[in-house]
Amino acid sequence: MTPRAERARTALRPVALASLVAFCALVVGCAGSATRSIPTLDVPDEAMTNGWARARIAEGVPRVFEALSTRGAAGMRAMRLRPNEVAELFNDAGRARIERSVPGITPSTRERRWTLLGLHRNDRIVGWCARGVHVAPEGGAEGFQQRTLYVERLLIVGDEGDGRWGAWIEGLVLTGAGWRMLPWVTFEDAVEAPRRDHTDLTLWDCDLAQRGW
Repeated sequence: MTPRAERARTALRPVALASLVAFCALVVGCAGSATRSIPTLDVPDEAMTNGWARARIAEGVPRVFEALSTRGAAGMRAMRLRPNEVAELFNDAGRARIERSVPGITPSTRERRWTLLGLHRNDRIVGWCARGVHVAPEGGAEGFQQRTLYVERLLIVGDEGDGRWGAWIEGLVLTGAGWRMLPWVTFEDAVEAPRRDHTDLTLWDCDLAQRGW
């Protein structure tokens, strides 16, 4: 190699190294510069009393319904936390609980609940009822790494013109990327098929709720 060629190769080394480092940080976060899949979310101390939790649920209801009514089984799978996201949100105890859980049979696109949700996708959402709503503490029983807003069950209520229907969604958690579904809830229990004149519309036993009828 001529002296001129050697000088040119030496000059390119810093550029090549910088490009490699930038690529690693973007794709896999190598050399300890890992990028989170889900941004962190600060839950205020007064989330349950100052309207913050209620507002976040109200914002999330139409988005959750849209994902499930337009995409069906694919929408549910997309909302469930992925393994790399579980590692970011949960401590060792929380991850162990998820690893022990049995999600059940992967949902089929032909299931009746997706067909019914699809038929209702243009209905007006007139209310919701949230049960088991609480701010899970850092390192608490659920195993979250930081304070997290958690909804055990969410009833979405729609109006189809001549009546109302309801459908329960189970295991929702608010993240920096929006509402996601917890992987310890089975596929079968995670989403209920909409039911006309749902009995819980009459019972209406909720921790937080919004009712437009």
